[in-house]
Amino acid sequence: MLQSRSENPLTETTGIETGQPSADGRWRLAVFAAPTDRDALIRVMRRTLEFNPIDARIAVHALPGILPEWLTADQARRAADAIRSLGIESAAVPEADLPKLLPTSTVHRINLNQEGLEVLGANGEVTDRIDWDRVAVVSVADVPLDLVRHYVPDRTSIRAAPHSKPLVTDTAKYTGAEMWIVCEDPFRALRIDHREMNYASLGQDKRESATISFLRFTHHLVQHARCAWLTPTARAFLDRAPAEQYRFDSQQQHVDATTLHVLLVRHLRDQASDNRAEDCSTEASEPRTTRLSGNNRNRPQTPPTWPEPVNELRTWARDVAQLGQPRFGELGARIELVRQALARRCNEAPGDSPATPQRANEPPQPDTEGAVQLTDCLRQLEELTNRLVASPAGFSSWSEAVSELESVLARLETHPSPADHSG
Repeated sequence: MLQSRSENPLTETTGIETGQPSADGRWRLAVFAAPTDRDALIRVMRRTLEFNPIDARIAVHALPGILPEWLTADQARRAADAIRSLGIESAAVPEADLPKLLPTSTVHRINLNQEGLEVLGANGEVTDRIDWDRVAVVSVADVPLDLVRHYVPDRTSIRAAPHSKPLVTDTAKYTGAEMWIVCEDPFRALRIDHREMNYASLGQDKRESATISFLRFTHHLVQHARCAWLTPTARAFLDRAPAEQYRFDSQQQHVDATTLHVLLVRHLRDQASDNRAEDCSTEASEPRTTRLSGNNRNRPQTPPTWPEPVNELRTWARDVAQLGQPRFGELGARIELVRQALARRCNEAPGDSPATPQRANEPPQPDTEGAVQLTDCLRQLEELTNRLVASPAGFSSWSEAVSELESVLARLETHPSPADHSG
């Protein structure tokens, strides 16, 4: 499960400076999976980043995550290419492209409708409207709230070199659910504290308990924002998993994990679009085996139409099987392209509305069964992508990964399309 637990505040410029910034500015290195062969990754970091053995081991121990060191463009790109050669997805990120979730203000009221979400101010006025296709990442976690700082005096009476600075500890009086909603085009990050949220928009689903209301609000949000990427902690929260599976030791750790997933979503979408553009441009002149390597980010990127991405994905997977060189990370990127196409088709289908949460002892509504099944397929594709990128070692073979993908695609093919379902 892709989940960073290391302290890596992106709002600060801490870390080891590796020389003066080049003309391309300062860069960071994002690694999206924990390595199965730590020694191999340590050797790569020592060779490409000139780390000493101790720094390299510390960096590898903190993965997945974003390395705190500032790098030159050449260093970051060379390291990312070398790490990807080990089967671990990685990306070089310029400073200007780093998502900055902080500083931000906590949102207290949001209305959800068919077009998007509306952020309301203190007096109920609409301060921002965000279309659903702009919602890129949703993350939920249990984090410490209401931190209280304690100063503990040192009572040692005999000291060779006494210090007057007291010991400082931060203790959380309370832990609770926190949500980050990250939007793109333009970028904006919304933070929600479940205790400080106004749930009037839930209507009859609102409850006296803020915890229950927050869970129902999250369900409504996810069912509307079908293109959004849910972090593993958000998925665990929605699945009512034990709190340990979506808990962080600090709010900063939640920020770091969310930032890493924003970079992952951008990386997967860029990679999938670039691969498709290259496949289309070389299809008429080159054999399939030649088209399996290389990217060109200057090629035009045209959104595919359904079911074109499914056919392309199957053809590419067969070609990779013939070469005998599994490419799990790229498979995840191409699955993400399929998920986006399906989500767009769901949103564009006339008369199709998101499914409402099913209450206990209540039979499913006939007009929402199709939407529920499509939403479930989107969730399965997202989970498979996450596993392919973050934990490729979990698949015993390429055929196992493709078999899991085919099981989801089979459900999509046996189910009426969103357009047919609405008609």
